[in-house]
Amino acid sequence: MVPRFRWDESARVVAAESHHFGAAASLLPVDLALAWGPLLAPPFAGKISYSQFQRYYFWRTRDGSLDRGTIVSHSANTHLIPATSRLDTAIGCVAKGDFVRLEGWLVDVEGIDDPSFRWGTSTTRDDEGPNSCETVYLERLTINRRVYE
Repeated sequence: MVPRFRWDESARVVAAESHHFGAAASLLPVDLALAWGPLLAPPFAGKISYSQFQRYYFWRTRDGSLDRGTIVSHSANTHLIPATSRLDTAIGCVAKGDFVRLEGWLVDVEGIDDPSFRWGTSTTRDDEGPNSCETVYLERLTINRRVYE
């Protein structure tokens, strides 16, 4: 793992997906789609639907008046690498609607079982599409008010 930046993010979980198969599943067992800030209040709240499929996160809205840039910069798909077995268990319990705080590092991952394997992280808030997800080496997780390390 190559650390890029220290990470500390608080958000609401809008979708969660566990992974059990593939080269990355043992290292990155859970992806959380997160939303924060203005997306949690009117006019955005309740007008955006979120989903995940095969490591990708999607959002959609029928309200054309909502600012796309705000949605993109205040939501993200986050791949989690738990630092401890306790964190591994805890992230498996995170559910849609939970408020979470993720503390750790944005990281790039290289060579899990194959020297050519590379899993990067985004380091900006305004990107979208493939390669725009955050990959977080998770050292501390707060789910609602409960803290895990």
